[in-house]
Amino acid sequence: MIDYPLKTEDYRTLAGAVATFAGITQIDTVFYTLDEQLLKDNAVYSGLDEVQKNINFDALKVYAIFPVTIEHRLWGFIICNSVNVSQQRIYLSRSYLENIFNQLLEPDFNITVSVWDALDTEQLSKIRYFDTFLRASTAEGNQITTQPVKTDRNKYHNVETESQPTV
Repeated sequence: MIDYPLKTEDYRTLAGAVATFAGITQIDTVFYTLDEQLLKDNAVYSGLDEVQKNINFDALKVYAIFPVTIEHRLWGFIICNSVNVSQQRIYLSRSYLENIFNQLLEPDFNITVSVWDALDTEQLSKIRYFDTFLRASTAEGNQITTQPVKTDRNKYHNVETESQPTV
C-alpha cells in the first residue's frame, strides 16, 4: 500500500481548505490521493468504494487535473471543474492550492507539496495509453515489479520496510 505521513485529521484539515477554496473561487474542486482518499465538500471519503460513490466526473463536465507531489513523489490529483473558467483562473488556482497545502503541511511534517500544471488532453491520453501497455503485459502473465528509490527528498518514505510493489 502507498504510504504518506498524513493522518485522518490532516486530511480533514485539507478537505476544509479545498472546500474554502471552492467556495471563494466558485470552482468545484476535489482532491483524490493515491492512498484512496477523496476530499470533497469539506468531507473525507476513504477507500475505493467510498471514492467511487462520491466522485462524479460527469458532473464536472470539463475539468483541469493537477498532479500533486510530496517531495517529488506522486501523491494525488486536484480536479477542478473548469467550465466557464478562464485559463488565468485555472493557473492561479494551481498556485493558490500549492501555497495553502504547504502552509498547512510544511510546519508539521517538514515536507514540500508541489502542484503541477494541469494535464492537457494529450498528456491524459498518453497516460491512459501507458496504462493499456501495463494491463496488456500483466494480462499475459508477466509481473511488473517496480523498485522505489529512497532519496533525501522523500525522507518520510521508508524503502527498507516496504515489500516490492507490483503492477
